[in-house]
Amino acid sequence: MELVIEKQKILEYLLKPIEKADKSKFLNLIGYNIENWSKLKDDIIEQFSNYQVVTYDKNEYGVLYRIDGKLVAPLKTIDLTTIRIGMNENLKLVTLFPKK
Repeated sequence: MELVIEKQKILEYLLKPIEKADKSKFLNLIGYNIENWSKLKDDIIEQFSNYQVVTYDKNEYGVLYRIDGKLVAPLKTIDLTTIRIGMNENLKLVTLFPKK
């Protein structure tokens, strides 16, 4: 299955400062911002393609998968967890967060 990351998901959720579950702060600290949003997309797709996929949960929308790995970002390498959902023939990015 191919990972799909929509531009809107990155610009309106990951890189946009929001009150609840803000991702933009840590992503800015490691070198991602609105101007290089496509690099974030490409890095997640390319760098997380070889990590083990673990079934995480299941809901009415599909099966959720967790992938833990290292993200080599422009300013720093971090341990990162991505959560994806299987929909039809594709996986869609749901969220990501630094692994603690």
